[in-house]
Amino acid sequence: MSVIRTLRSQRGIFNALVGGIMLGVHGLGTNLLARTISPWIICFFFTICHLVVIPWINWELNNKYTLTNILMIFIAGLFGTLHLCFISFAFAFTSVGNTSAILYTKPLFSALFGKCLIKEPLAWIDALLILANFIGVLLVGKPPFLFGGKLTSDSRELVGALLSLVGAICGALQYVSIRKIVADDVFDTATILLAKTVAGFLIYSMGILFNITELKPLETTLEWFYLSIVCVCGLTEVLFTYFALETLNAKTVALITAIDVLTSYLLQIAFTSDKVDWMAITGALLITSAPVVYGIMGIREQILQERENKGQELQDRDGDEHLSAK
Repeated sequence: MSVIRTLRSQRGIFNALVGGIMLGVHGLGTNLLARTISPWIICFFFTICHLVVIPWINWELNNKYTLTNILMIFIAGLFGTLHLCFISFAFAFTSVGNTSAILYTKPLFSALFGKCLIKEPLAWIDALLILANFIGVLLVGKPPFLFGGKLTSDSRELVGALLSLVGAICGALQYVSIRKIVADDVFDTATILLAKTVAGFLIYSMGILFNITELKPLETTLEWFYLSIVCVCGLTEVLFTYFALETLNAKTVALITAIDVLTSYLLQIAFTSDKVDWMAITGALLITSAPVVYGIMGIREQILQERENKGQELQDRDGDEHLSAK
């Protein structure tokens, strides 16, 4: 029973891992669909899928919300929408490697914003894992600007890099906003997703209305099928990531969800002609170091806490027996 209780106490890490894996599937699917389908359409339908959570909204929290709480919920929803928007278009402008490398400065921004805005702790082990995580993403993604790939002479690469960077910042601010909501004891996943849906509907509707991209809309049943898979994986990723943010701080969730880079890499090997690359395997091991280290640390803390509680119980029992003897 103690083993089960210890593992259950690490559900935050499990949720972040599942979120990261689903993010990898969602990101790869979005990248492939965006080659023929407008990113605005992909983001629009993905956002609409969030409406399925409405029946699970905790309406009892309405009496607890302050004006600051409501504002933070909409800020979290807005930054979540902007994060999706910027990274979706980053994939359309630059390579997957460039986008992944720049996007995964998110753990760094999450650590900095968490420390400055909501006073989350930042230890030396966190800094080492952020560095290992970023190096791992570079080795897996192999961005052309570092590994001598072919760069275009126009401004598309620069635009893609800037979109990735802004996407990383928005993602970090979304995580920190949710952690602030959790700290105020008014966290509800469904409510935040509703706020995200409202913000996304407005932004993506405008994009579709003005036909900003020249890519064609969905035309075949197969495209609709692929889009539905991407949306389901994306919604699963959001739910599990938000669940993880209930118990883990922003930088930890950002680090663990970087496992999606490894997921995308494995899927590319499985379904494309890509070959196994030892540099990428090294990068994958670095990326997985964060969930492994945090998992070991969490289990160790849980075991020590149980020993301390058991020792306290024995001490209290001895004290009671001593009093009874008197």
